[in-house]
Amino acid sequence: MEKLKRLVERPFGDLLFAKAIVVGDGATKKAFLPPVLRAALGPLTHGISVIDSNGMTPDIVAAVMKFARHTEVPLQILVDDDSAGHNAIKGIASRLLDEELQMIRITSMVDEDLDTRSRRSVAIERMLITFDLEVCRRACHSIGLDPPSDEGETLRMMKDNKGVIGRFLANEFLEAHPYDMPEVRWPEPLETLVERLRDRLRRAE
Repeated sequence: MEKLKRLVERPFGDLLFAKAIVVGDGATKKAFLPPVLRAALGPLTHGISVIDSNGMTPDIVAAVMKFARHTEVPLQILVDDDSAGHNAIKGIASRLLDEELQMIRITSMVDEDLDTRSRRSVAIERMLITFDLEVCRRACHSIGLDPPSDEGETLRMMKDNKGVIGRFLANEFLEAHPYDMPEVRWPEPLETLVERLRDRLRRAE
């Protein structure tokens, strides 16, 4: 159903009414981010448009960036920390952007003693597995799957079901890690995204 919606709905019409734009890539981010941002930002979330750029497709990202620049709408780009994501944004930025670009790389929260490759994530699924494997396993269970305890197999299962798992991940994540609890810490890329959006939106009020 999520894939069908992405095919038939007019792309990006909500940008015309956006107070802030978040660009990501893939169905998981598109479904996961809105409820998570609502939990963190409350009424400020009204008017935040989350865009699925379909793999950081240059034409789509460039068009959204141009729109944000000309309309002075705050823009945040949530990019996977892999070579494909870096190269896509680097190529677009060299042609279009200035120092106001706000890019957040998705990385894992793991021990600093690990090598660089182990610390990094290539997607939001890996970031969430590193942060809380049980949340990811429960999300898989919610869509009728029986995930193993192995991280690699759980990751494969999540990636195989990108079209549907995003909102279930959000539900399980927020139940386990509610934002309004003072001792709760979210993965650093999510906290950075929330704080930047809060700052820009409050300044615009």
